[in-house]
Amino acid sequence: LGNIALAYVFDESYNDVHLDFREGTISIADNFSCHINYGSYVGSEASKGRIKKVTFPSSLRRIGNSAFGTESLNGLEYNANITEIKLPENLEEIGDYAFSRCELLNAVDFPSSLKHIGKNAFAYCKSFTTLTLPSTIETIGIYAFRNCESIAKVYYDVPDAKGADIFSNGCTADKVIIGANARVLPQGVFQNAKNLVKVEFEERGEEQKLTLGESSFARCSNLQKIELPVCLDTIAESAFMRCSALSVVRLPESLENIANNAFRECTSLKTIEFPSTLKSIGHSAFEDVVLQMITVRATTPPELSNVVYTGYGRLYPTFSDYAAEVHIPKGTLADYHATDWSKFTLIDDLETEIKDVIGDDSMHAVGYYSLDGRRLSKPQSGITLLRYSDGTVRKLISK
Repeated sequence: LGNIALAYVFDESYNDVHLDFREGTISIADNFSCHINYGSYVGSEASKGRIKKVTFPSSLRRIGNSAFGTESLNGLEYNANITEIKLPENLEEIGDYAFSRCELLNAVDFPSSLKHIGKNAFAYCKSFTTLTLPSTIETIGIYAFRNCESIAKVYYDVPDAKGADIFSNGCTADKVIIGANARVLPQGVFQNAKNLVKVEFEERGEEQKLTLGESSFARCSNLQKIELPVCLDTIAESAFMRCSALSVVRLPESLENIANNAFRECTSLKTIEFPSTLKSIGHSAFEDVVLQMITVRATTPPELSNVVYTGYGRLYPTFSDYAAEVHIPKGTLADYHATDWSKFTLIDDLETEIKDVIGDDSMHAVGYYSLDGRRLSKPQSGITLLRYSDGTVRKLISK
């Protein structure tokens, strides 16, 4: 119909069909339908399962809802035989369920023109092994990659997908890379990723803020270490809840807020260092976590939240255990004693003054920072702040 592909017909003897859309086609219609020519009549029963290969034209802008996939579980209503597709460079939208249950589809390269991926668009594509989501994508629908059970690696660079549960039922990747263009990780984006061992964040500038969404890494039971990037200002509610193997957490000198339940039931976590920028920690953030040592670099005590749920008559504080020693900046003991931090054993032994380095002993530093707090991989020309394991910060001036 004009530039819209609505349906196609093929002979009853055809199998492993190669579907080739003509140039000039702008849209593949919702519920793109197939029919079989039986000679005396054309049958309308579902036959998408006979398609093996699809060629899209460069003119294509939209692939409609359920075009090659389906919401249904029945018979050949989904295309189980497509193994590979090449999306054209001008494509802007992939509709809801567009390739849902294409179980042999093993790879998709998303073009830089793509803006929208619909809900369940690639759900149950069980042969995906890697997935790259570029920065041009504006929205990703709920359950877009649900039950893609063979994905081993994800590169996620979407600024703000405004979706939720993109990898519902758990992303199977053991490695996730968060690109420098990502601004908000959506709600539940990697929750229940049982195989996830490593999360890397690309280096980003100070203007490239990042927020972890609610439950973004919750229940990742094999995640052992997380080093969060500079310019992260908020860890949302339940972001790392029940990451039972998580034993090392690096919080950046930009973090201001840790929300409710953020590290709840992270039972392997024994030590943690809060940055000088931290302002508040929500209720139950460290519930059922037995910390042995806490370092707080903030000269103003971060606010600790307490909540009573009247239905249960129970108090939910930030921490449920107060056995740890808490090391705080020198001269702040009275301020901390005036807050709920007083429930801990407080030791004010942290240096806060920045000292000039006499000679270059930067090799002994445990962290390098620019004057605006950006984490560096090594000392830079000019002024570099050096942080040492004893808590001191020194200033290195180099040409």
